[in-house]
Amino acid sequence: MAWKECLSLAGQNQRVLWTLVAFARRWSWEPQKEETLWAIARCPEGHERAIEDLEALYQGRRDSSGLFRVAQRTLELKPDDQQASGRYALLGLLLGINTDTFAEFARKNCEDSSNRTPEMAAAYAYSLLLKGKKEDAATVFQTLDETDLKSQALFAGLVNAANGNHDAARNYFQIAAAKSDLLPEEQTLLRRAVDSAQ
Repeated sequence: MAWKECLSLAGQNQRVLWTLVAFARRWSWEPQKEETLWAIARCPEGHERAIEDLEALYQGRRDSSGLFRVAQRTLELKPDDQQASGRYALLGLLLGINTDTFAEFARKNCEDSSNRTPEMAAAYAYSLLLKGKKEDAATVFQTLDETDLKSQALFAGLVNAANGNHDAARNYFQIAAAKSDLLPEEQTLLRRAVDSAQ
């Protein structure tokens, strides 16, 4: 019996789906495990653990597209999730998916949110940089404290470099370079920024 048939027979029975995940893990069938986790994530209830597992899977692989899909599904389930909104906007911009739409999404969520996350601020600032509005990008980052800026070191470095603050940019780029979890698109941005600063 093919895996897709197993999933079809399981339907939304999460006990059966989690059993399939366990089998896929035991047999090291990564594509089947991922497909089954997505089947659970699409369930109307009891999807939280599957979404967490998918996020960990994609973060471990540094898979930006997968992380984007997880953020998108999280927002479908919890539209007010500020953390997921920030990730969704930033990943959409990094992946180059309809940048105008994601720039507007970042602007709206950053300006309307009383609970602005560092990720959303980074997404909005980055979208402004993409439009050549470097001073506006700097203004967005002025609302963050140093801890939040360090958590978004790559984007803080890009904003500082664009505004001629080369010492601060270099410092943030060093912090970003020391991170082990940069996504491929972020690594490319960092490499380009460091190369252009030399």
